[in-house]
Amino acid sequence: MVLLLIRPGVVIDPLLGALDRQAVLVDGQRIVQVAPVDQLSTPPAAQVVDAPGQALLPGFIDSHLHLLGGSLRASFTDGQQLLQGVENCARALRAGITTAVDLGARSHGVFELREAARAGRFPAPRILAAGQGICMTGGHAHGTLAVEADGEDGVRRAARAQLKVGADIIKIMATGGANTPNERMGAPQLTPAEMRAAVEEAHKAGKPATAHATSAQGIVDALEAGVDIIQHGNGIDERGIDLLLKSGRYVVPTCSILPRMVRGDLWPVPDYMREKASTAWSERKASLARTVSAGVCMAFGTDSGGPMHPAGDIALEFEGLLEAGAQPLDLVRMATIESAKMLGVQDEIGTVAVGACADLILVDGNPLADPSALTRVRAVWQRGEPVLLTPPNDDGYQAFRVRL
Repeated sequence: MVLLLIRPGVVIDPLLGALDRQAVLVDGQRIVQVAPVDQLSTPPAAQVVDAPGQALLPGFIDSHLHLLGGSLRASFTDGQQLLQGVENCARALRAGITTAVDLGARSHGVFELREAARAGRFPAPRILAAGQGICMTGGHAHGTLAVEADGEDGVRRAARAQLKVGADIIKIMATGGANTPNERMGAPQLTPAEMRAAVEEAHKAGKPATAHATSAQGIVDALEAGVDIIQHGNGIDERGIDLLLKSGRYVVPTCSILPRMVRGDLWPVPDYMREKASTAWSERKASLARTVSAGVCMAFGTDSGGPMHPAGDIALEFEGLLEAGAQPLDLVRMATIESAKMLGVQDEIGTVAVGACADLILVDGNPLADPSALTRVRAVWQRGEPVLLTPPNDDGYQAFRVRL
């Protein structure tokens, strides 16, 4: 087992804040000591990383992305989608994302990607995957990221089918959205009874259920159906906020996807998508500000992976959260320990603590003083193994050690 001693300028503990002059000792896959630099001697044969001027944090957790490329890559062949997945995994790691939650793929190939990543066949975050989302006939993401089902029995069968092939989480579509034609953004779709059937199946299997919800009514319907996590949260009102606060359930706001659709600066998007996203954008900003102000539990997710919003495109997400009133330490917490709590893995990842898995990143500067430091990732370790240790090249890419 390899010993690793990291001596950064500052350790950012998502619960305690900035810890100056601390060092972290890693033995194999685990953190075994966090102590002041002058109290932690260098073990024989330890690899030492001295990083003055840099901050050490837990690896980021992106709680909502689409590794196989999202709806705009649904026309890809299965092989093309898997290649897109490998590329998106590399992009995510370069941004410091060591855990990725895939919330919708056209096929079950995302599970093959997950298993190959677990086997270390290519550099990748640890992956949790929903497989296909579940929507009503003609509902959100039908034919691209979701399978159609109607009625309580139909939705129950669809949830069981995803669990059968290995889903870590069940995703349901409570409302319409921007990326599907011929539907109204925020219109209620699956009924509370239909959603409840999917939630029951998820919970029987010990898995969480999450809902795409982009209107006040859709959010309330999903929460009353027992959904654990709300995705997007557009238009949230006092009823939704009250239900979230009383239950301690989470919202993943994905505040960067709509601006990416509207701007179309990375990839052209269809006119219908841009029009719906433009109408929803201002509402999303107001909803997010209400959610932040109320103190609702929030986790980090980008809804990235497609050509208009590639995996690892995290800067715009952080900017949107800051504009909504989040503080720099809130950003760190949302992207680490809060996402881990939401997923029930807070004892394993999301923290720099003795016993935790050594998913760690180094960033230039102190992100509590300069939040843009969160986008300047200079080193990534996953389970104690370095997957990125070199500064960016001129083209913005970094060199990886590929595990074969």
